[in-house]
Amino acid sequence: MKKDLRTGINAPEAGRHGPMDLRPPPTPGAALSTALSLRQQLAATAAAIAETEDWVADTLDRLARVRPQDAERLRARAAHARTFAARERAQAAIYRGQRDNILAGGKSTP
Repeated sequence: MKKDLRTGINAPEAGRHGPMDLRPPPTPGAALSTALSLRQQLAATAAAIAETEDWVADTLDRLARVRPQDAERLRARAAHARTFAARERAQAAIYRGQRDNILAGGKSTP
């Protein structure tokens, strides 16, 4: 540790503990705003993943109808995609803080 000549406080050396960040810490309001923004981005991403998985499941079901030789495997993968989509919708609701907004059909409200 070296003593900071400006403040007189012992501080770690930049080379030993990574680069030193001399910016002041964020205010509680700024930190909360950033956290809420990140949660909304995570919620939107999880909802988009759920929509994509539903689309994949629908596609696999259509394929199963026209490829009877592969129908069992395709339907199993479709079921897996729907399960994953449901988990992502639940996660999106948690990020939004509105777990109760998941509808009976498994779809979340915007």
